[in-house]
Amino acid sequence: MNSLRPIALSVVAAFSLAACSDDSSGSSQAATATLGDAFCLAGEQMNASLDALGAAFDTNDPATVEAAMNVVLADGASVSKIAPADIDSQVKSSVDSWNALAVVLEKNGWDIAAATNDPEFPSEEESAALEANGVAIEAYLAEKCGFES
Repeated sequence: MNSLRPIALSVVAAFSLAACSDDSSGSSQAATATLGDAFCLAGEQMNASLDALGAAFDTNDPATVEAAMNVVLADGASVSKIAPADIDSQVKSSVDSWNALAVVLEKNGWDIAAATNDPEFPSEEESAALEANGVAIEAYLAEKCGFES
């Protein structure tokens, strides 16, 4: 479970986004976020969902983990569709990471201990990449949306 905690914390603290975004929406994609826009508002909701996921990880209760992860994935599906161009690649990378984590958790009955022993569980290298994306997204949200770090 120790290797899951850095993944959870890096993204919970940094606003990870989940699910697939639509690459064909280029003309409606904003160049950047601005204070109070839809992306910033969705970021606040996403932070709340990720905080709940972090708390769920601490419970070690499979049903709680599953419910919290499903909320993160659903919220992220909405947010990823409105990710501005200047943060889109970090969003997509985070999306991929959370989707992969959800697959491993589901395969292991949403049991964190079992998932961390699964060979498909994110490696330390993948966790480091996710954390780097989290830091970039956190800085972006602080600058563009006024989020406190």
